[in-house]
Amino acid sequence: MRWPAVVISAGILCVPVDTAADSPPVSASTANVAGNWRLSFPEGKKLKGDTTLSLAQKGAELSGTLHTAGGDLQVRGEVSGSRLTVSGRKIMTYTLRATLKGEQLEGTLEIASMTLHWIAQRIPAAEHGT
Repeated sequence: MRWPAVVISAGILCVPVDTAADSPPVSASTANVAGNWRLSFPEGKKLKGDTTLSLAQKGAELSGTLHTAGGDLQVRGEVSGSRLTVSGRKIMTYTLRATLKGEQLEGTLEIASMTLHWIAQRIPAAEHGT
């Protein structure tokens, strides 16, 4: 909390101000996509090893990590309604786009000139260890 001074007559009154107003607003229509997701590639294409996506959400802003056998890739992006877009760069730019449908994300991974379709299931906190 901040304590700005408000002058009243000859005295000073300190009034607490909630700093949550400084945070991006959370809209009732903004989906909660925070958490850990296990990706699968239904077209038979697959990245080596397990692929998971860990997302943190503050309002509509997203940040997180795409965990692959080839290493961890940092992502940043946003969610609007039930659609999310996150991207990052490690040697080349990659972008994940998805739509939340219940406890499942469906989308694409665009990297170089390749587009992979994927589906992700939310990993329960107990299973992920968080």
